[in-house]
Amino acid sequence: MRWLHLSDIHYNPEEDGRSTKQLRDKLPKYIRENNIMVDNVFITGDYRHAGKDSRDEEVTAKETVTFIKKIAESAGVNDLANIHIVPGNHDLKRVKGKREIDRIDKIMSNYEPHHGNFEKNDLNFLLKRFSFFQYVSRLLHPANSIWPDDLLPIHTYRYFENYSLLYMNTAICSNGNKERGKLIIGNEILYDALESINTENPKKPIIILAHHGMQNFNDAEQKVIERLFQDYPVKLYLCGDAHTPWRKKTNDVQEITMGCIKYEKGVRTVFSVGEIKDDGEYSIEAHEWDKDETEWGPYTQFNKALSKWMPCVPTPSVKPAKVVTISRPTQPSRFFDGRDTLIEDIENKIAKDMKLVLLNGIGGIGKTEICRKLFHKYTQNSIATVERIGWVTFSENLSQTFMGQFTEIEVNTAKDYLEMAKGYLNRHGSNLLLFIDNANNISEQDAAVLSTLGCKIILTSRKKLDRIEPIEVGRLSLEECRKIYRRHSEDHYSSDEQVDSIIKLADRHTLSVELLSKTQYESGKSAQEMLIILQEQGFSLSGINEEITYLHNPEQPDNKRVEDIFIEHMAKIFDIAKIENGREELRVLQLFSLLAAEPVPFKILLKWFELPNGNAVNALVRKGWLSRETHGEVSISMHPVISSVIRYKSMPPKENTGTLVINLAHELYLESEDIFISKVPFLPHAVLVANSIDNEAEDYGRLLNNIASIFSLQGDYHSALEWYQRALAIREKVLGKEHPDTATTYNNIAGVYFHQSDYPGALEWFQKALAIREKVLGKEHPDTAATYNNIALIYYSQGNYPEALKWYLKALAIVEKVLGKEHPVTATTYNNIGGVSYSQGDYPGALEWHQKTLAIREKVLGKEHPATATTYNRIAGVYFRQGDYLEALEWYQKALITLEMRFGNQHPYTIVVIENMKFIQDKLDLLSL
Repeated sequence: MRWLHLSDIHYNPEEDGRSTKQLRDKLPKYIRENNIMVDNVFITGDYRHAGKDSRDEEVTAKETVTFIKKIAESAGVNDLANIHIVPGNHDLKRVKGKREIDRIDKIMSNYEPHHGNFEKNDLNFLLKRFSFFQYVSRLLHPANSIWPDDLLPIHTYRYFENYSLLYMNTAICSNGNKERGKLIIGNEILYDALESINTENPKKPIIILAHHGMQNFNDAEQKVIERLFQDYPVKLYLCGDAHTPWRKKTNDVQEITMGCIKYEKGVRTVFSVGEIKDDGEYSIEAHEWDKDETEWGPYTQFNKALSKWMPCVPTPSVKPAKVVTISRPTQPSRFFDGRDTLIEDIENKIAKDMKLVLLNGIGGIGKTEICRKLFHKYTQNSIATVERIGWVTFSENLSQTFMGQFTEIEVNTAKDYLEMAKGYLNRHGSNLLLFIDNANNISEQDAAVLSTLGCKIILTSRKKLDRIEPIEVGRLSLEECRKIYRRHSEDHYSSDEQVDSIIKLADRHTLSVELLSKTQYESGKSAQEMLIILQEQGFSLSGINEEITYLHNPEQPDNKRVEDIFIEHMAKIFDIAKIENGREELRVLQLFSLLAAEPVPFKILLKWFELPNGNAVNALVRKGWLSRETHGEVSISMHPVISSVIRYKSMPPKENTGTLVINLAHELYLESEDIFISKVPFLPHAVLVANSIDNEAEDYGRLLNNIASIFSLQGDYHSALEWYQRALAIREKVLGKEHPDTATTYNNIAGVYFHQSDYPGALEWFQKALAIREKVLGKEHPDTAATYNNIALIYYSQGNYPEALKWYLKALAIVEKVLGKEHPVTATTYNNIGGVSYSQGDYPGALEWHQKTLAIREKVLGKEHPATATTYNRIAGVYFRQGDYLEALEWYQKALITLEMRFGNQHPYTIVVIENMKFIQDKLDLLSL
């Protein structure tokens, strides 16, 4: 188990100052960039500054909890149950009246360490002051809270499979800072908690979470506590309060104090990351804020000091593998069972430099979970040869799969992107490991391409591939499935026989076992009751050995309905779960089943489904029908098997899909300032929704048109034409053949023919668009001018420069009049006319038009805009043709600076400019001989 330990947040942005704001802003980024992924977040008190924060307690608590969630999410913790808190001496109301102060003093003076308890009335008096901490606790844990509303018992615990956590309220008698060295904590209650842990989770290591270090207790109390800890497997005592990191070892207990998450004179801003293994050995590494460099980094000196006490050895500062893809997998399950031998086999093949490892198995058996485990392992502690790591989900073909995924590649067309990606993967060779998930429909041709790449690839697929020996991912053992079932159902009372009977009905299919266990938990039934229901429903996956065929497969949609026994039986879990009783939850499942397997950002999902809040989504995550992941932002996904079940069982009514269609069409729409590649992640979702719905509404036609536009911009003209034709059929029928939107589709189809070099076909469709626009919009409308421009481009491409110039001038007359002489569209028209002059050999004329273009672009777009760089390049070309090589070189240099800054030196545009400059330099060198 890995954890992140923070303490003494003292969140008060109105008073914090620049350095504190900066260190807090940079903390989530530092955690993400260094791939600090953990299972739990520990925060050991002081969430506010009691003496300086005069705001309403609830307001302060909300702001503090928002910050805590942000930190947790950056470390991969998105389940609030995995954020663990204890109160500090700033998380209570400090009494100021003499009567209240005297009462606290009396409680402390009357306390007898060998009894270790408080009078009931005294305890109630002390606890009433913790209203602020109660707000924090309720906000973080609205259900299943660590701390009950009455905060009793004052020391509580939770146990897990391989460890236990004990939460101490060491601030119970605090009223400021003067009690340090005098504190009492009620050691009888501490003893009760330790005894309960010993009974319920014997011999497992115990981690104590407390605010104060043990030196803050009075001498007698401290001795009692230290002696108590000796009788139990207490390994770590994690605390804060001191505002500076500290380490102390008492007997076998390692006490680790963290600094605060706030800058103040004389304090250290420090957090730590730890890990405890099944055998009780642990490691801790601290990270600190450098106020002068204004950066986070490892706290080297403290980590060296920790190494003096074995087994507490700082986690080795292994440079993690750099993640080079936009996509990342969800966090692997905290309880990863039964795959150690299989993972070892995979790692051996990777270590032996096997380039392509294929994981085969039926859907829901655990292929993706294995890859998640490996991915996150390597992002934490990279193996010697892997410096870069990536994750993509397969989509139709390699071109679509790679498009827009690699962070170090900036190319706009799918064909160019694929070639750049292949070159990138080859260039990094065995130092790069790429996971390709859900490649169930990969062609033999694409598989052959992958086998030729120089990088290492782990591919998951349900299908076998020629000439690639797979690693088969089989079913888990009955014992391992039982662990999964009990963990998710939290049923530790039913007999093994009853639980095993359910598992056997699920045929040890991992996803089914997990879904059934969560369904039992939500229903509140026992395993015996669950078993009876399953038998009555006729549920049984046993003996179904055929390859799974997915109904309405979300990865390969078609109209064919295949009777599939597996999905039919899986659908019975849906019936048992009674999702239909929650109408909002059912609607979310129905709409989600239309989407692709790729995760959808939580905020975008709420917008697409027009949900007022995330309650329904969160409930479905808890019930196992959806999955949640966090990489800077929370995303939601649905397993393809579950998607198939929902489609089989409960396709959404047509009237419920309208808002999704509208919102997806809007999501794909490109504003003038948008970069189309930012829309690519949404394309698989839009395609599947469009293929799943039989609709003739105007909004549906808009969705089809926008899908086609993205395909066209990617350079996939065959797909673009197909989608434009589908959009056109709807628009002609619904809007009519003279509607502006219909003209837009004519125009777009013409653009596809143009890119395919079918100029007669393109001209025919542009003329159809023009006829509508001139008639409906008029001859001075910008859209009409755009069509004139497009027709001019056809003639230019055919070498008919006089005709091209005529149409460009028609367009220019409109844009200068309607848009003005400093509009970017006007600049583009100047640029086009300059291109005609250049092609006609009129270099002075070309230079004049390009200079007019440049004046607008530098003023409106800026000198660092790619379009401005294009103009620099054009001007350089004119000077070159005129034989003015030095002037040409100067203009190429201006273009190069912008392109390298914007795209890097490996981008095709940059490479062309570099080659042009080299050619000119060679010319100059020859002339100088």
